[in-house]
Amino acid sequence: MNIPAERLTAANWVYQFSVFTFCINILRVPYQAAIIAYERMAFYAYLSIVEVILQLSIVYILVVSEFDQLIIYAGLLFVVAWIIYFISYFFCRFKFTTIRFQFTWEKSSLKKITSFSGWSLLGSLANVGAQQGINMLLNIFYGVAINASVGIANQVSSAIYRFISNFSVAYQPQIVQLYAAEKRYELINLVFKSSKFSYFLFLILSVPVFAYCEPILQFWLGTVPEYSAGFCRLIILYLLFDAASAPLWISVQATGKIRNYQIFMSILILLNLPFSYLCLRAGLSPYSVWLIRFLLNIVAYLFRFVYLKRVMDFSPVDYLKKVVFVIFIVTFLVIPIPWCLVYITDKPWGIILGIIVSLFSTVSIVYFIGLTKSETDFVKVLVRKLLKR
Repeated sequence: MNIPAERLTAANWVYQFSVFTFCINILRVPYQAAIIAYERMAFYAYLSIVEVILQLSIVYILVVSEFDQLIIYAGLLFVVAWIIYFISYFFCRFKFTTIRFQFTWEKSSLKKITSFSGWSLLGSLANVGAQQGINMLLNIFYGVAINASVGIANQVSSAIYRFISNFSVAYQPQIVQLYAAEKRYELINLVFKSSKFSYFLFLILSVPVFAYCEPILQFWLGTVPEYSAGFCRLIILYLLFDAASAPLWISVQATGKIRNYQIFMSILILLNLPFSYLCLRAGLSPYSVWLIRFLLNIVAYLFRFVYLKRVMDFSPVDYLKKVVFVIFIVTFLVIPIPWCLVYITDKPWGIILGIIVSLFSTVSIVYFIGLTKSETDFVKVLVRKLLKR
């Protein structure tokens, strides 16, 4: 990678801290899975808030610290990971009688767990390989500056997507339980609704960011690195399909039949690297990298619900009509309003008003056009409960 010689020591420290943080996060996985499986969503929410507050505290420490800020940042993230791990461990240890650590050897269980986790690991490695491989390719062809733009775009998109990820935690155990109970009608109904709700939630949050990306970045950063706004928009488009397809891959995992699925998905994801290399080698814009990811993600999205037809009673045609067609219509209707508002004025008051109008119009279109009668009734009940609280 193209790293300035005077920053190699700092880069090495960051790398070492990242490895240790990664190991701690692996240890945390079983406890987090137990919290989700027992549906202790209140504790999960509080723990997420604590984690965010601790990470926000890092920012303040960086401001007042006189040491190398990059090293301090990586080291403090390592400390935060330890704190969250211990909180998760002690909560599970005292709340769930089934959560106990002990050495054991059950060949049949070990074989099943190893097979499932092994194929899941293949998909995870493909995702990491594609993401970091693309970062390295951009670094090789365009230098360190382009990595800053990618980092900023990833921060913006992950901030939005984290909200959707927390939403997926709520329906994930329900999908697994319904499949285990062989309640196929309820399962399919939940998958359809979850796909729509995930997409619409992400759409509501991302439309103002997509439309007013430049002024938002300008307000946040002051000096905006080149390509940052374009990367943000392309990553948002990419994640929109991820939001809609999350219930699909969770359903695939619930079946346990993931070998062929993970092999195909891993190959598809890793195709990002040769295609991106060829585009950059040909002198195309860095945007081409994320355009390739976006197109391959569409293929992955289509493959997921076709694969589900093979492993469970799932109708791709019904999914296309009840989910894909609806989200396409809603997206088509949502786009013009914020896009027109962007060109009216670039004054601060105009931007704030435009963001508010974009949010209101998107929510209205989603509610009145994107949701069925039963789904709007569900939203009303949910809102009433929140207002009572």
